Amino acid sequence: MEITDINLGFLWEDRGGYILDAPDPFWEKWRADKLKFYDFMKNETVPKIIELMVIGYRDEFPRNYWSSNFLNMKILKTDVVADENGAKTYGKDYMLRSDIIAYINREKITKEGFDYSSEITLAFKEEHDLETPIERALEGKNFTKNPLGSPTIYSVEDSAISQIEITASSFKLIVNDDYYVFRGN
Repeated sequence: MEITDINLGFLWEDRGGYILDAPDPFWEKWRADKLKFYDFMKNETVPKIIELMVIGYRDEFPRNYWSSNFLNMKILKTDVVADENGAKTYGKDYMLRSDIIAYINREKITKEGFDYSSEITLAFKEEHDLETPIERALEGKNFTKNPLGSPTIYSVEDSAISQIEITASSFKLIVNDDYYVFRGN
């Protein structure tokens, strides 16, 4: 499957109000694409997943459906506590995918009380070329790349992405907090 096979509008579209005793029109509209999205995230290669995540944040702040694609919510325990920087680390025992060995999520809370992912880090079992899918996803955006040493750092202008830091075996997306918008689930 290719990313272009999925209409990603459900990541950004305003939801509208809830309707009692009737199917949610928002999810009725987007159900098929959300299922394709979940299938893609669970079955495609790491570079394709990274490209999709960068597309998700490239222009607007999306709904956060990333963790539910990496973490086994059935065994998610409350024993994972945030460190002093607000980051929760989920090791390989929590992963749905065997090629991802850690998912780290740093959350911030808005003054209205909504929490959102301000940094998402993935660690991989094997090394991957992530530069090509990241640069393809950022096509048309103004960005700088600092390839000196490790990690390689991308800084993105006019984007919900502040920075991306990569090594051959890790990916970190740091959001631009100014772009956060509460979108509900």
